[in-house]
Parts: sequence; structure tokens; C-alpha cells
Amino acid sequence: MGIDTYYRREDLTLAAVAVDACRGPQINYEGVRLVGRLPSELSPWIETTADTLEDMPPGLNGLRIGLNGEAGLPGLGLVMRCQQNGDYARTRPVLVARDWAEMSTDSWEGPIPDREWGIY
Repeated sequence: MGIDTYYRREDLTLAAVAVDACRGPQINYEGVRLVGRLPSELSPWIETTADTLEDMPPGLNGLRIGLNGEAGLPGLGLVMRCQQNGDYARTRPVLVARDWAEMSTDSWEGPIPDREWGIY
């Protein structure tokens, strides 16, 4: 189906959805396609969108860059990861719940399971 789901350990409720860059459904945010794009195509959009999130509460504002170089927009609950597709990396968005958003780009201590960081 092209979607990976991640659940909270405490109560097993859905907390994140990752969309496969090659087999997943296309998702859009305000008319911008987020799945299966070259990362360089989305960089300007990510930077512009981050500027619009500056007024959000601390921890959810602006842009975060993870240890592996992925961009995160905590205010949207979005981590823009990459997935290899032949000779190219393609965008693999991970959408997270509000309580996971602040630490969502942290592959070391964040809530997104190791499986996501290890495979893609």
C-alpha cells in the first residue's frame, strides 16, 4: 500500500504515518506535492513554509534539521525524509501527531521508531 504506520508505545494509538516515495499515495499541502519529489525541488517550499511557522509556540516554530539531514516542520507535524529510488533520492514525508512533533527529527532520542531511521 505504500504507507508505514507508527504507534505510541503507551496506548498503541496512531502517532505517525510515513508515505513511501515510490509506492505511496500522493499527498499535497496547499497545492504542493510532497511524495516522490527530488529533495532539491522542495527545499525552497520548506524554507518558505518554515518562515510562516515562526509565530507558533516554542518547539513547534520554524525549521528543524535532523541528525541525518532531514528537514522537519514541527508546526505542521512534518518530517521530510528521503528514500533511495535507483540513482535518486525521493521525498518520503512522515506526518506526526502534535505530541511527537517537537522531537520528530531526532533519530537518536525522538519518538519515531528506529525502524523508520534504519530502513530509509
